Amino acid sequence: MTRILQLNVAVYELLLPVFPPDLRGEFGESMIRTFEEQIDSASKGGSAAGVVSVWMDVMRDFVRIALPYRATAAAVPILTLLGSSVIFSLMLWGIAPHGHCGK
Repeated sequence: MTRILQLNVAVYELLLPVFPPDLRGEFGESMIRTFEEQIDSASKGGSAAGVVSVWMDVMRDFVRIALPYRATAAAVPILTLLGSSVIFSLMLWGIAPHGHCGK
């Protein structure tokens, strides 16, 4: 395996944990092998355009699969934090003196 191929595969492997665990569990090794074969084939052609094309496909999958999965996974804690903050703020507002005390 050439140094360039090793570097590309290493970067690709860094992206894999962002993908859904079920997908990685079932297809992770195949994804790595397929990527490695595609990069190897593209780099043997001597054109950087082929390697860029493979990475564009990876980024397309990343945007269509990995990012929506992570956004969905983060939605519940974020909404919980926002809801709790609103409730806490309303409670503080309710017990705070509002300057309407008449003497």
